[in-house]
Amino acid sequence: MNSSNKKLTDTLIGEATLTLIINKKPVNSQALLNELNTMRRREIDTDRLMALQSAISDIQRYIESKEADSAGHKGVKHRTDGRKELSMNEINKNIH
Repeated sequence: MNSSNKKLTDTLIGEATLTLIINKKPVNSQALLNELNTMRRREIDTDRLMALQSAISDIQRYIESKEADSAGHKGVKHRTDGRKELSMNEINKNIH
């Protein structure tokens, strides 16, 4: 993606965020994704449509990565050597 497309993508994410704020809706990843999809359905300009699709893809990847992170074991940290390490909170829960 060239810099002008990236700038337009960022601008559209900003527009979607402002729309959420103005409408007093929660500002989170899913709400942003919904607003970008609404914008895409209404858009007729080809450049903006491509930038909206790029923004939607970016947000979807972010949501998927967060879901993958939360699907792991809670209280377990993954080390670079493949072993698992319990957090202090998890260790304290096991003591009681």
